Amino acid sequence: MYTLTLWLHSFLRWALLLALLFKIWQAYSGWFQNKAWTPLDKQGNLLVLIFSHLQLVLGLILYLGLSPYGASSFKNGMKIVMKTRELRFWAVEHIALMLLSLVFVQIGFSIAKRKEESLSQHKISAIWFTVALVALLAAIPWPFLSTGAGRPWLRLGW
Repeated sequence: MYTLTLWLHSFLRWALLLALLFKIWQAYSGWFQNKAWTPLDKQGNLLVLIFSHLQLVLGLILYLGLSPYGASSFKNGMKIVMKTRELRFWAVEHIALMLLSLVFVQIGFSIAKRKEESLSQHKISAIWFTVALVALLAAIPWPFLSTGAGRPWLRLGW
């Protein structure tokens, strides 16, 4: 179960990242070119929101139960976790930044949905989704991380 959930979480990371990059491009082009808010814009926002929430569910399953790097790492004490770079990344930094990213996506989605004016919808989406992207990029376990928490670009095997 751990391996399947981890693989899904890893794979969905790329779907979310691509959807977020597309949506940011879409929002900035709509904002700067003063385009009308279309059903495609709304669907782009919704897709990012759905992928974000799926990532949250999979991540919480890993963090709260399946992963040895999640909440279970605190059983040895907070002092040990905070002194160990890899444990600190997984048990604190990764989850905190990913939750922040999800909050930023949710704020952008919710505010843009309520706005009546197309320019405001694009602007809100562009700003909040860009902030979400920054938090997301900071929290991804890139292979080149010096913390020891780096993971492969793609998980190909089970």
